[in-house]
Amino acid sequence: MFNLSEGISERSLKILDSDSGTADDFVGEASIPLEPLFMAGDLPPTSYNVVKEQEFRGEMHIATLQSFTLKCDCDREFQIPEKSYGGWKESS
Repeated sequence: MFNLSEGISERSLKILDSDSGTADDFVGEASIPLEPLFMAGDLPPTSYNVVKEQEFRGEMHIATLQSFTLKCDCDREFQIPEKSYGGWKESS
């Protein structure tokens, strides 16, 4: 879950590996354009390139689990219904 601010056209996701006993290492990042989300209210499953230092490192697949609605008053907040879908530890 993340917040969006007015004027933001994409979201950058940074990917880290998980190490025991040492610091997590930066693997790469993916930029997710938000226009499809704003236009349709959801993001269908889509592949995005993961890059590090302008070098391709792999792909990540992202989709929204639910749609969001824009709260159209002066504070311009996005409202996401309270609903739990679980996390990766709860998936089968």
